[in-house]
Amino acid sequence: MSEHNKALVRKIYQATETGDTAILDAVVTGHVIEHPLNPGQPPDREALKQIFGGFSVLVPDLRITVEDIIAAGDRAAVRSTVTGTPAGPYLGVDPAGRPMRAGGAVEDTRAPGLVLAD
Repeated sequence: MSEHNKALVRKIYQATETGDTAILDAVVTGHVIEHPLNPGQPPDREALKQIFGGFSVLVPDLRITVEDIIAAGDRAAVRSTVTGTPAGPYLGVDPAGRPMRAGGAVEDTRAPGLVLAD
């Protein structure tokens, strides 16, 4: 995967961290497939905008550090670390202002210049 395509994948994390979902319009195809869908969630880029746009509201000091991007062909695996302090309850848990830290791994499939699946 070229450095250009790695930069496209990093922009998804930038959109999540900042809440600037307009970034997704530039790097994610409108027909993206998000897995899994929540009840009532649209099955396209709008789903990503709802999810990713909400993270920066829920966790105002959200930071996402991309640790690695490993790529082959049209796929990329991303390992990241997420930190921040939730501002309110999430999934029924009240964090009471406690900082959180989580690791994650995601696989993306891409077309030239656009992410197809996340």
